[in-house]
Amino acid sequence: MKKTVWELEPIFSADATADKKNTELGGEELIERRVSAELADSFGRYMERAENIEKRAKLPLPMRIAEYVSGFLSLMLLGGIVEGAIESEKTVAQILERAGWLIGVALALGALWLFFFLKAVKLSREVYDSDEALSVAEALEDITPLIYNDLGVPEDAPFVDLWHCRYKKKGEAFVILPSSESIHRGFICSAYRVFVDGEGLCLADLEARYRIPLECIEGVYWVNKRASFHGWTKDEEIKSEKYKEYKITETDEADLYLIKPICFIALTLGGVERALFFPPYELSLIEELLGMTAREANADEE
Repeated sequence: MKKTVWELEPIFSADATADKKNTELGGEELIERRVSAELADSFGRYMERAENIEKRAKLPLPMRIAEYVSGFLSLMLLGGIVEGAIESEKTVAQILERAGWLIGVALALGALWLFFFLKAVKLSREVYDSDEALSVAEALEDITPLIYNDLGVPEDAPFVDLWHCRYKKKGEAFVILPSSESIHRGFICSAYRVFVDGEGLCLADLEARYRIPLECIEGVYWVNKRASFHGWTKDEEIKSEKYKEYKITETDEADLYLIKPICFIALTLGGVERALFFPPYELSLIEELLGMTAREANADEE
């Protein structure tokens, strides 16, 4: 692979080069089967209700930004005060005399962060524990296996986390943009049922089944760079023994995580070199499915 990872066009992602507000994911050309109209309609109604519930369970974006900023500034101020005190070897009384107002500001910012944090936790619990939320969750759980059966997904096909994003083209490179739900740049994590069927790598979500011809796949790669991603889809906790080795870092923003390395499948579709990104905890499964061994890729700075 001659190109760097950032020169490969992200697959199943939204190109915001021409339209900065675009959130429509690509990959339509890879669809080989869609969910039946009846199931799609039922699922769509339940998902609309679920999305409304999810929105109600989150603080408004300005509050989430205020939570992040207040927590960050509080830690920075307190860290600076402690570092300065250690270097100057001053007594506690001297520190309070000279930096008392800074400590007060840091504590006030910390209290503001705690207020937003507790408010977010309370709101989330109230919404997700409601009868409506529980009813919708049960309905989605019942309809999901019907959809996968309709798409012809084998019962033993594993769930695999794949990454998509919003991006824009800058010269020869592709730059990842913040999602519509965040102020941070990063991937968005979604779970697909993945399996190899004949001469194709098949991916199925709850809308369609996609096929990538195996002959288009160049290889599996990793780059020793850190990525941020939104969404945790696994049943196990992020700090469970199963995922402990990946050293996934939780951030101050809810549902935003840091991890490395970045893994991807390099492929060429329609003459365009592209990449299907995924987290490192799925690497061994992807290698097994494709019968390939991952190699380190060129990792020039984004």
